[in-house]
Amino acid sequence: GRRWEGLIDGWVSMASAKGKRGPHGPKWRSDAATATLNDTQGGAEDGGRPEANSNPEKALEQEKELELKYSQDASNLEVAFELLSILIVRYRLNRSDEILDEIESRCLKEPFFKLRFHQSRAFVRYKQARYADCIKEFELQEDLIVQGVAGARPGRDGDGFCHSIALNENIGHCLSSMNRLEDAEKRFTAALRLMQSAESEGVDPKDAKDDIGGILVGLGLVKDRLGDAEGAVSVLQAAVTHYRKVYGEDGSTLIAKALTSLGRCKELIDKLDEAGGHFEEAVRIFDKRAGKGPLLAGALGHLGKNQLKRQMFKSATASLFSAVELEVQKDALDLNLIWELIEALKTCWIGLLNTKKAFAEPAAELGKRAAEMAMEKTPNDWKHHNGDLDSNIHGTTALIYMLGGEFAFAARDFERARMHLDKAVVIFLRIRGFECGSFLDACRKLQAALP
Repeated sequence: GRRWEGLIDGWVSMASAKGKRGPHGPKWRSDAATATLNDTQGGAEDGGRPEANSNPEKALEQEKELELKYSQDASNLEVAFELLSILIVRYRLNRSDEILDEIESRCLKEPFFKLRFHQSRAFVRYKQARYADCIKEFELQEDLIVQGVAGARPGRDGDGFCHSIALNENIGHCLSSMNRLEDAEKRFTAALRLMQSAESEGVDPKDAKDDIGGILVGLGLVKDRLGDAEGAVSVLQAAVTHYRKVYGEDGSTLIAKALTSLGRCKELIDKLDEAGGHFEEAVRIFDKRAGKGPLLAGALGHLGKNQLKRQMFKSATASLFSAVELEVQKDALDLNLIWELIEALKTCWIGLLNTKKAFAEPAAELGKRAAEMAMEKTPNDWKHHNGDLDSNIHGTTALIYMLGGEFAFAARDFERARMHLDKAVVIFLRIRGFECGSFLDACRKLQAALP
């Protein structure tokens, strides 16, 4: 067993018995020091602005109102951080970066705002998958917490960690994403021990029932990444059960987040049908609690890939297309993820061609539309760039044009197929240090087959 497993059982029992959120805890758990990555996931659990997350349309209205306030008084840091909280939840990461750059010099002069600044930038970096930069920001936040800034409990424990449950959890999630699993486990264990200590002293830590859920998810993912998918399933199931006791059957996106992680682990042990059921539940909850946005996009992507593995080609096509529709709306695109989704749509089309030809043509049309939605958002700087192109950026752009050409060919839209394939070839020819031969051959064969 791992060092934390004995701690979990008692805390799951304790948190479940209490059922609902308890009162706010001691002073050292100040708001500035205790927001977790879970608080930025876009569900009604965000203690700062719960109404913004349960109603996506209202969230947009609030964003517009706060943007107006910020434009009228950019010196008001409280308004700036209130706006940042909405932007981060809504994955408006480029805009978040702009505001952080604008307020950085002022925030760094005042410890309380400096703490909030590093936390906010850490959340942005985490969502951008810039985990090394995220850790740096969390460590700067920790340096302030151990000094007692904003009423935080000063000092460090025997491992050199601060006494913030939330920050230890946050750092644990980030380290886990970097595959620094032993270090992540230490941080999650520290958070559990802080909970245990607070409970033994008769103090109910602020939102402890939320914290244990996030830590269960984190430790489940550590087990998964250490190769123990079976063990991970039991821990992640405990997280789902816990959240449902706190929020009800579908009362929070935290439930859907845990279900998504559980589904991914079930896939690793070949329980595809059960995994698909978890992804379907996650889609429903994200849609209900966070609306048409990034969280739903991620769940739809997982559901579509699961349906593809189960050879449910028609259902997978619908799920994957919907995922692409939402992914391209982000202001910080993940082109590699979008390409993976469109490539999966191609596999669906081939599957339908071999099993249900009547559905293959509509699937090709959807694939073409998905690729063209992505093309509208892909960087076009390659047209004006002199010299060799960057394979990491422009290579993916070329692959998306290539897929667009393939789908247009399949949909018998030969004019658009020629246009997309021509662009793909131009980009592939300008990339150096990356083997593009097979892609070029595929494009040229299709070009030669065009009427």
